[in-house]
Parts: sequence; structure tokens; C-alpha cells
Amino acid sequence: FSLARWYQERSLTTKLKSLSGGGGPEAKRKFLTECVTEDLQLPSPGENARFATHSHGVSPLTVTYVGDRQPFYMACTVEVPSVSGQGPPRQCFKKAARVGGSWQCSGGHMCEAVARYLLRCRVSDPTMSGFWVNAFDQEAEALFGVPATEFARWWELQDAGDIAAVEEVRRLTRESLFRRWDVRLRSKREAWEGQERVKVTLASCAEIDHVAQGRQMLSAIWQSLGVDAGVGGA
Repeated sequence: FSLARWYQERSLTTKLKSLSGGGGPEAKRKFLTECVTEDLQLPSPGENARFATHSHGVSPLTVTYVGDRQPFYMACTVEVPSVSGQGPPRQCFKKAARVGGSWQCSGGHMCEAVARYLLRCRVSDPTMSGFWVNAFDQEAEALFGVPATEFARWWELQDAGDIAAVEEVRRLTRESLFRRWDVRLRSKREAWEGQERVKVTLASCAEIDHVAQGRQMLSAIWQSLGVDAGVGGA
């Protein structure tokens, strides 16, 4: 991308202003390159819990690769206490495997397992390509357009040699790519096999409202020119 090259050359001396955000900090949208730079300041695991995660709004973001690995897992549905111990029970959702004719999760529960998305995909924006993020159930469902249970059914039929299922899995995968999204990313530094790394998760994912975004950008342009938005839009 020519914009990516320009950003890399000028980012140290040029302050960019995102025109896709609204007025407050929650509405601000960033480039992926900005997210990566900010994430360098994430504390090590266990340090400064108040700032342990970063939240970034990015729009537009494009999914460019989802691979051919199974994008879901079978999850335990047994109810367990809430993490804090104060709230209502939650479902376990640990990975389950077949044991005889039943399912058992890594926590030892014998359960009825249900498919849940667990996807690792590559994304890009105008400043960066080949950036990896993780997507879980609701967000991956937005990308694929079907619930994990339906995708898992097609996947199982594909493994059984069903030609129609093979084509359906290919179609769902193909149609998840090269669409533009308004997303929120969540970043956290974690320890993995003795080394630290930044894990980035897709925290929300929605189709872009091009009309609303266009109005926001036009308003920001008028504001930067010192022109009243009502006058400029007339």
C-alpha cells in the first residue's frame, strides 16, 4: 500500500488526525499502525492491572485471510460459578473431546458439547497488512454470517466426503474475506512458552454504516477548516 509506505516514512514527524471518528474518545478511530505503537506500552503480565489492556477502534478493517483450519471447537455447556463468585452461573465453555459416546471437557465435566468459533485471521487497513487477530464466537459469526453450530455441521459433512458441504464451506470462507468492518480490538500482553507477546482480540465487529461515517468525516473536514458544519453542508 502506498499509504502504508507514506505512514511509515512520515509517522515520526507527522501527526495524523483520524477523520472517521466522532467527538469523544470512545468514537475515535485509529490506524493499525497506531494500535501497534500504543501496544508497545502495555505492561508485562501481572503488572499495573489498571492499564493491562488497550481498546482500539479501527475502521475500516478488512479480513484478508482465515486459513483452512477448523475455525471452531466443541465447548462444554455445564454451568459453573461466575469468575468473581458474585454473579449468576456461567457456562464452562472449556474445550471438550469425545470420550466413548459422550463429551468431556478439560475440567472433567461430562457434558453436551456445542460448537463455538475460535478463529485466528489476518487483517489489514490502509497502513498495515498481515496483522493477526483472534476472533471468538459472536465476532466470528459476524464474519462468516452463520452460527458456529451451522458451520460445524457443514464441516462435519465435508469431512465425511459430502461434495455439497465442501462447496458450502468454501463459500462461507470466501465470503468472509475482503469486506470492510468497523471493529474494536482489545490488546493484552501475555506470557507464552516463557516469552511475552501481545495478544489482539476482535472485541466487536459491525458492518460499516457508510452514510453515517461519511457525515462524520465531512463534519470533521469542515471543522478542521474552521467552517460551521451547517453552513458547509448547505
